[in-house]
Amino acid sequence: MRTFFTTILIFILVSSQGQTIQTKSGSTNIKKEFKNQGEYEDSLAAQLFEKDYLRQKFEKYDSTIVTIGDTVKYADKYFLVLTADKYKPIFSSGIFYPTIIAGQSKRDCKLAISNFEELKFLNHSPTQKRFRFWLNRNTLINPTVCFMELTNQSATNETDIETFISGATLTFYKEGWIII
Repeated sequence: MRTFFTTILIFILVSSQGQTIQTKSGSTNIKKEFKNQGEYEDSLAAQLFEKDYLRQKFEKYDSTIVTIGDTVKYADKYFLVLTADKYKPIFSSGIFYPTIIAGQSKRDCKLAISNFEELKFLNHSPTQKRFRFWLNRNTLINPTVCFMELTNQSATNETDIETFISGATLTFYKEGWIII
């Protein structure tokens, strides 16, 4: 009889512990519903900048850059930049270049940038602008969602995007997730 009561007591303790854990995780895991995929991706972008943001300092590309149409060539590496003309100086002026992604690898590197957009909802200061884009590598089928931040210390609320970019430096770059 004593064994029976001990077994029941252990069962009650284990059951109540399980309910406590479930209640705790249920109260901290608030599920948010999104109206569309865009809202969901914006939420992921905000989380990435909130959790993974670490201000960095990147030097400008210091060698010859050749631009022909949408192709920007840096020594033995290339970007195919499929974006609005106002954003192309980020690549053609050497603010963002393939070595940031591929490192000092000596093999040919052909990368394509597309779906480039400013994340205005994440810009908290006129001196910083955050962007999201898709990076296509010649070795992968699916693109990777990437994020960058440009900083221009002399920018104000009235500074247009072209002027902002001309005085900007890259202060953050992070690859996010692969598009499936």
